[in-house]
Amino acid sequence: MKKLNYLLFILGISALSFQMSCDSSAGASINTGGLTIKGVIANANNLSFYFDKINFDNSNFMYPKTDIDGNGNFVLNIEDPLEAGIYRMRVGAKKTFLILNGSEKVITINGDMKTFDKYGYTMTGADESIAFHKHMKGLADRSINESASEAYIKSEKNSLAAAFVAMTRFMNNPNKLAVIQGANDKLNKELPGSKYATDFNTLVGQVQASIAQMQAKELIKVGKPAPEIKLSDPNGKEIALSDLKGKIVLLDFWASWCGPCRKANPHVVDTYKKYKDKGFTVYSVSLDGINPRLMNRFKTQEEVDDQMNAARKRWEAAIEKDNLEWNNHVSDLQYWNSIAAKTYGVRSIPKTFLIDRDGKIAALDPRFTLEQEILKLL
Repeated sequence: MKKLNYLLFILGISALSFQMSCDSSAGASINTGGLTIKGVIANANNLSFYFDKINFDNSNFMYPKTDIDGNGNFVLNIEDPLEAGIYRMRVGAKKTFLILNGSEKVITINGDMKTFDKYGYTMTGADESIAFHKHMKGLADRSINESASEAYIKSEKNSLAAAFVAMTRFMNNPNKLAVIQGANDKLNKELPGSKYATDFNTLVGQVQASIAQMQAKELIKVGKPAPEIKLSDPNGKEIALSDLKGKIVLLDFWASWCGPCRKANPHVVDTYKKYKDKGFTVYSVSLDGINPRLMNRFKTQEEVDDQMNAARKRWEAAIEKDNLEWNNHVSDLQYWNSIAAKTYGVRSIPKTFLIDRDGKIAALDPRFTLEQEILKLL
C-alpha cells in the first residue's frame, strides 16, 4: 500500500513542495465578488495563511497567500467565485480541510494555532463543511470510532466529503473495501465524469489491486482453486475464466508491447492446435493499456479515451498477427494495474498458469514444460 500512503502524504498530511509569493494585506477590505476568508488565529502572529484547492491525484491549485498580523488577524480575498471542491487551509506547518460548494461568500475562522490542525476552531459561512468539520475534529481527537466513520460516509449527502473521509480513514484497510466503494459509487453518481470522480475511482482501483496482490500470495498455489477472472474481450463481451471449467486451461498473461510474450506465442499456438480437440484451451489476459506514469500527459478525458482506443487496437492487431485463434481474449486495459494481474500476483510477463478440468491450479508458469504438464492431465 506504499502508493496510497504516498497519496495521503501529498494530499495534506505533509507540506507542499512549492509556494507562491503574492501577498495580500491582512487588513484588506471584504471582497464582494468572490470569496473572503478572514478571522483570528491566536499564536499565529506574523505567519502566513495559505489556501489551496486539492485533488485526489496529488495535483493542487494554490491561491495567493495572505499575511497574519501581530494580533493573529488575517483577511484573504479571492476575486473569482470558487468551484465546488476540496480545499485546504495552511498556517505554518499545520493544515486543515474544507468542503465548499462554490456559493460561499465570506468564511470566518477563529481559533488557535496550537489546535488548528485538529480542527480546533469555530467556522461560519461554509455550511457544506459543518458536518465534515465536526467529523474531522472527532478523527483528530480520536473520539470517533470506525463504525461512526462508516455511518458518516454512508449518510453524508456531500459525496466529496464522504470520499475524503473514506480516503483518510479507510484507504489502507482491506477490510473496508466495501465502504470505500460505497463512497466511490456516491461520488460517481453525483459528479459523473468529473476529475474528482475519475481520480477517486483510480484510487479505489489501486486499493483493489493491492488487496488482490496480497491475497494472491495465499491463493495461487498448486492444488488450490484458480481465482475467478471476468473481463471483456475486444468487442466488450465478458468472458469468465470459470466458463471454461471442464477444460484444461492455460491462463496466459501477456501484452502486445511485450517482446518475450510475442516470441513465446508461436509455441502456445502450436500447443493449442495439437491439444484443442482433447479439451485444452487458452485464456489470454492482456496487460495492454496506458502506462500510469504517462497519465499526467493527458489533459482531457478525450485524450485519455483516444489513448485507450489506441491500446485496444494494438491488442487486437497483435492477436491477429500472432494467429492467436482461440476466442478467450480479455483485458481491462489497465496495464500493470490490471486487477487480474494483481489477483494472480503477476509482476512480469509472460506469465502462465495451467488449470485442470476442476478449475484448480495444476502448474505454475509451465512455459517450458507445457506439453508434459498437459499430458499429465489428459
